[in-house]
Amino acid sequence: MRQNLEDAVTRLEGLIGGNASDVTAFDTALEVTALQTTPEAADDAIWDAIGQLQSDLDVSEQTLSTVIIVFAVILGVVAVVSVVGLVPALR
Repeated sequence: MRQNLEDAVTRLEGLIGGNASDVTAFDTALEVTALQTTPEAADDAIWDAIGQLQSDLDVSEQTLSTVIIVFAVILGVVAVVSVVGLVPALR
């Protein structure tokens, strides 16, 4: 991005005809715009990353819930099998 701005300033210098004060003012304005855009882009990237993290956490939560349910069912089956296995021994 910086290189593109520098290239644009170089082209404008040629068009302006070497008027240093106009070129300097324009260069400064471009730098301020670039500096303002960079934090905005970084902020957008951070919010995108937070959104992706939330999405990943939601998927992980769903997976964990499924694992817990399956584990509970397995424990229930083991308990039933254990009790059923003990019933004949009690008779």
